[in-house]
Amino acid sequence: MEKKTGSIEEKRAMLRLDSLLEFLGTPRDVRNTPYYCKYGLPTLEDARLLIPQLEIDIKDREKLKKIASEFLYYSGELYKYFAQETIIVFDREEINEAGRALYKLSEAAGVLSEYAKPQQAATETQAATVVLPAELATETAMKYWRKARAANWVNADYSFNGTHPQMAYFAEIMAEKLELKYKWRPFIKLWKYRYLAQERKRSRDLIGKVEKEKEIERIFE
Repeated sequence: MEKKTGSIEEKRAMLRLDSLLEFLGTPRDVRNTPYYCKYGLPTLEDARLLIPQLEIDIKDREKLKKIASEFLYYSGELYKYFAQETIIVFDREEINEAGRALYKLSEAAGVLSEYAKPQQAATETQAATVVLPAELATETAMKYWRKARAANWVNADYSFNGTHPQMAYFAEIMAEKLELKYKWRPFIKLWKYRYLAQERKRSRDLIGKVEKEKEIERIFE
């Protein structure tokens, strides 16, 4: 995440956060190495340093919003993920500190949504240029998109509001309802994220659930 301004401490803080997000966002079955960042795990001080930046730049705020939402999902699983790695380089207190930092950022996500409101009109305009894959533009599909939009799971441009596991769960249910032959392909094309199958397998087999899965299921009732 490039910054025009910012102290060395802020840049290192963002590097720690970005590195952890990349690590946690990589499916375990394709993860080749344990987590590594030469500056270590993010800390609560990192969160305090970065939260004031939410008022500076729209692009940075949106990226931090994404990071915060991902961390909210993973924060309770941090120790389990690290404990299962071959090489353990962090003790429990360091991991717990990272978890507290992630929770602090997740709280900031609520603030971010308020800052994002002035951008809503622009998003609505951009939505007119979005072309849905044909499989996701049928009459039945549009019914589900409207319900998802009303529940704030998707934006006007059909981008998804939630974590990658939630995104994969949403796509799987919608694909089943639409009886799609290739259930992941149209969603990968729409959302430009190619690890939906891996995300779904991980949340189903490793964790056993998806956060707010009942809310997602209600969209398709």
